[in-house]
Amino acid sequence: MTAAQKHISCPSCGAGLDILGGGRTRVQVCSYCGATLDANDDYTIMLDAAAMQRPETPFQLGMVGDVFGQSFTVIGIIAWFEEHDGRTYTWVDHQIYSPTHGYAWLTYEDGWITFTRKTRVPPNPATLTGVQIETSENRPKLRWEGRTFTYYSSGRIQPSFIEGAFNYVPRITDTSFYVDLLCEDRMLTLSSAADEQEYELTELPDQAALIESFQLPADGWHRADPEGTHVLKPYKIPKTASFLRNVLMLAVVACLGMWMMTGAFTTTLVPYDEVRYSGPVSVPFTVTETRGLTEIMLRANVDNSWAAFETELLNEDDETIAEYAEQVAHYSGTENGEYWSEGRTTAFTRLILAPGDYTLVISLDETGVDWPGGEPANAIGYKVVGGVWSTVALKWASLLFGGLVIAFLARRYFAHQTRMAGSDWSDD
Repeated sequence: MTAAQKHISCPSCGAGLDILGGGRTRVQVCSYCGATLDANDDYTIMLDAAAMQRPETPFQLGMVGDVFGQSFTVIGIIAWFEEHDGRTYTWVDHQIYSPTHGYAWLTYEDGWITFTRKTRVPPNPATLTGVQIETSENRPKLRWEGRTFTYYSSGRIQPSFIEGAFNYVPRITDTSFYVDLLCEDRMLTLSSAADEQEYELTELPDQAALIESFQLPADGWHRADPEGTHVLKPYKIPKTASFLRNVLMLAVVACLGMWMMTGAFTTTLVPYDEVRYSGPVSVPFTVTETRGLTEIMLRANVDNSWAAFETELLNEDDETIAEYAEQVAHYSGTENGEYWSEGRTTAFTRLILAPGDYTLVISLDETGVDWPGGEPANAIGYKVVGGVWSTVALKWASLLFGGLVIAFLARRYFAHQTRMAGSDWSDD
């Protein structure tokens, strides 16, 4: 769709020009010879013609379409270039006009089309210079309307092509310094030229709706993948994924809670006791619960030494129903002024026992010293607890569910890193 137009002839080259834009339009740049005409002085020549190469853009002057529900007309086209680290970056701005909403811009870059409007509300702080950016240890941040914007890029740019009508006087020799900062879904730009500071907000419209509304051609221009990544395209968690993440977080909390509460349902069958070892120690106990496991704890006072237990479990008929061996060792010392220790002084064994009377026979089979300053074990400790639940499954479940939650959070982190990949900020 194209807007209703009036026409003039270029006083420089005689070409017919379509006149677009509202009453605040200041200049008309000839599409054929590049002469800048004064819209407020009957389109007399303000600036001589300049040789310019037309950029690639799907837009043409006079096109009409909707952006965020408002109708705009394309009235001017200006291409820009920036040189940075030996590379040249280009994009095309299109000034658009609405009788009810004034002037704005559509920018075509790397196949994406963004929408920009000026704002009269300055951020805090209101300026950010190149020197401040270069000397900052962390990414600079600004506050605007209650939102935090983080530094993305900056540089100096210059036009390479100008045509159409504008509400200011663009010159092919103009340069300006810009600073881009990002929040979740908007870009705040601080633009300065000729001692004038301006502020702009950029958003990413629905690409398919915009293309359809302006009836852009199907070919002849590069169109970005709508599923691709754009700096103004925030990462959105699908509703199903968000629900699954919340369920996993609840599962982690439930597993950790049950893990921590396992000790609340145990019964002490034999309180902890420690005796000096002079021979096998018999420890009688009675199992009354049918639920859970019976846990036997053995301890030796090893100190830079080791000890081996031989343990026999008898039922009420003095029949051996279990035999097992355990070994403990503990070492410690100081190295380069730092204390270190390793090993264990206690050993735990869990058994499935039916209710009944039992006797635990503990023998300190061997003990030895294999580290300077060590002492052989000469005392043993023991404790028996009933109704113990195995926490292995809960531990693994907690790790599994926790890992999946971390994976969900990592997706958001890596999506943010991908968004920021085009930033010129370096932490080095």
